[in-house]
Amino acid sequence: MRHQLDRLRSYYRMVVVETDSESGFYEKVAQVDSKYGKISLMVIGAHGTSSHINLGWDWWGLGYDKYNIDLSDEEELRKMVAHHLAEHPTIVLQACSSGKDERSIGAMISKALNAKVYAPENPSAGSYVFNQHGISDVKYFGELEEVHKDGTITIRYDKPSPSNVFLEGKIASRGIL
Repeated sequence: MRHQLDRLRSYYRMVVVETDSESGFYEKVAQVDSKYGKISLMVIGAHGTSSHINLGWDWWGLGYDKYNIDLSDEEELRKMVAHHLAEHPTIVLQACSSGKDERSIGAMISKALNAKVYAPENPSAGSYVFNQHGISDVKYFGELEEVHKDGTITIRYDKPSPSNVFLEGKIASRGIL
């Protein structure tokens, strides 16, 4: 992980922020833009499903909308975030299953923000691939091993996992090692 962060720093000005709510996310994006300028690369690390990214306490999407960015937030993302981003930004979703298909949260974010979005199809974690300009790809690793009686899951991170790259809300390419 340290190596990945060091590589990111060599290509991008890194600003790390934390939030636990949708409104907090919008506030942090505005603050970063105000202090450092338009955002060209955004990495969102959170719990995820194909329909939402959880920033707070509602891991399973049980109805606590204030903690989630979900499929109903497309217009709000356009209004609250798009003008804080550089033209054609890159967004990396480190959120399980957020890139399942063209109806997923990853596709919606790509469309709403006119962004290139990397997102995993399944529970997984990503690793960055670099070229001379910065991130050129994201490879995800993870395989669902077990769903426990209490609803928690066990994921093995030693196997490649499928992912998608979205442009304008459509799958532009699929990835797996």
